[in-house]
Amino acid sequence: YAQAKGCLLVASVGNEGGDVGYPAALPGVIGVAATNNQDNLWPYGNRGPEVDVAAPGDGIFSTNATGGYSILSGTSMAAAHVSGVASLVWSMDSSLTAVEVTQVITQTAKDVWQSGRDDYTGWGRVNAATAVQSLLKVYLPIIGWKP
Repeated sequence: YAQAKGCLLVASVGNEGGDVGYPAALPGVIGVAATNNQDNLWPYGNRGPEVDVAAPGDGIFSTNATGGYSILSGTSMAAAHVSGVASLVWSMDSSLTAVEVTQVITQTAKDVWQSGRDDYTGWGRVNAATAVQSLLKVYLPIIGWKP
């Protein structure tokens, strides 16, 4: 239903070291794996053909259930980064579809594991700067701005 209404769905792939869980395993959902601060795989993340991208997910400073802060790890921490990049991309062009935003995110990811797409990091670690720059290259000439 959400996809039919044009929503972009981003989900963590899970933390059991097994197959990608749902909803990340559903078609059209961006499945997010986790990396550490050295772009290495987070060892507990699930893997499979449904992994689209990875993002930092190890040792992330976050709020906790008691209203305080904790250092947490997992693919849920990583999925929040991808949601943020999707928001940046959409803020640059609100006419983009969810599929087009997904393409920008996957096509600008930094390959960090195996060359090309793989079942551990998908197309690579999400790269906010490259995603935004890719849109600037398209839109700045249209408005006549030259860097």
